[in-house]
Amino acid sequence: MRFCVLILAIPSAYPATPLVSKPTLVAARPNGRRIAAKPTPAASTADPASAARALQATAGAFVLGLALVALTPTSHIIDAHGAEHGMRLLTALSTASAAAEIGLSPLVGSLADAIGRKKILLGAVLSALLTNGAVAIAPSVGLLAMAKFVSPLAVGLYFLASGATLADCLQGQPAQLAAASGVLFAVISGGFGFGVGLSGFLPPGLRARYALSTCCLAASLCCAVVLVPESLPASSRIAFRPRSANPLSCVRLFRSGRRMRVLAVLALLHSAPMFMGDTLQVYLLKQWKLSDAEVTQLYTVVAATGLAANSVAGIIIQRMGLIAFSTIATVSIFLCWVGAAVSRRAFVACAIIGFLGQARTLGTNSMMTAEGARAGMPLGQLAGDRANLTAWLKVFGPILYGQLYLGGLRIGIPQLPFYLNLGLAAAALAILPTLVAGV
Repeated sequence: MRFCVLILAIPSAYPATPLVSKPTLVAARPNGRRIAAKPTPAASTADPASAARALQATAGAFVLGLALVALTPTSHIIDAHGAEHGMRLLTALSTASAAAEIGLSPLVGSLADAIGRKKILLGAVLSALLTNGAVAIAPSVGLLAMAKFVSPLAVGLYFLASGATLADCLQGQPAQLAAASGVLFAVISGGFGFGVGLSGFLPPGLRARYALSTCCLAASLCCAVVLVPESLPASSRIAFRPRSANPLSCVRLFRSGRRMRVLAVLALLHSAPMFMGDTLQVYLLKQWKLSDAEVTQLYTVVAATGLAANSVAGIIIQRMGLIAFSTIATVSIFLCWVGAAVSRRAFVACAIIGFLGQARTLGTNSMMTAEGARAGMPLGQLAGDRANLTAWLKVFGPILYGQLYLGGLRIGIPQLPFYLNLGLAAAALAILPTLVAGV
């Protein structure tokens, strides 16, 4: 489940840059003065429905391939290096991968505006295919560590490209974009859940597991090559500007107008609880005294609610609108954290009742894309900056929640991480009405 959440993140403000490198257009005001008008980007020629289906097929095979080995590296590295050194290596790999994503996401986002989305998507799938294939051919701890480092990067870059593809195809249609993204996320949730479940029936050795993973990734690559269209017309591409990409590119989200700033804050508030790291699992084991099997069952319930939420989100959004849906989803996730702070049974009940909370980021991300397109922002760079924000959360989220849990233990309030999540949801509820007011 945690892996599934990370790839959503799926997770963009910068000086408004024309999408088309053409002579400046001229418009006239009523007083006769001439002003420069923003060029209109060429519409994507890709069929939205076909592109969405292609991305769903590609993402399903991609996530399935990674899910089959999602739990494999930890046990093998611990067995090879011992608990202490193994945990240090695993922590170093996770930190290094997140740090690399911080630097790469804005760079790749800008590159996607220059060379197109499909090449980035293919590169992401190919990188995972090559590293997992190497483990299947010559299993070793070194190659296993390399695959563990590359996989999160490939996930982040894949969904950066797929998100930009959907945004190209559905520009100016935020409700439809949210609906298409919801179905894609539902496929991701289902693929991950099925892959993790299937991995329990596979032989324990590295070769067989990674061979099957490689086959799934190869199928994903074939689907991407054959089915996924290039959504960015050549006339809408802009020159690659590596200087515009920096490790703090997410700051531009907060500096591109008041509405984008509000949406960026909402994205931060909604996404932060997704990166609790191991704090939630430790809490379940130590405070609720659950067994490993019971933890897996609880995660399965939450994953199922995510699948259900993303499956129906599009229908609700088209009937009620993005802001109304975001408000309902935020209230739902608030209810979930209330249950978590009370007891296991309360959490399960609240998670089922408030299942729409698992899709709370859909509305915000869709509105950010629509606002960026309205302002003339390159959508690849927009996706890169948003991914950069997510990467920073990956680094600091586990640290913050871990310290809150340990501090809570010392004062007899181990639920402190849940109280923080309640505060974040309450803040989001307070901010959402400003979007209705047209901030």
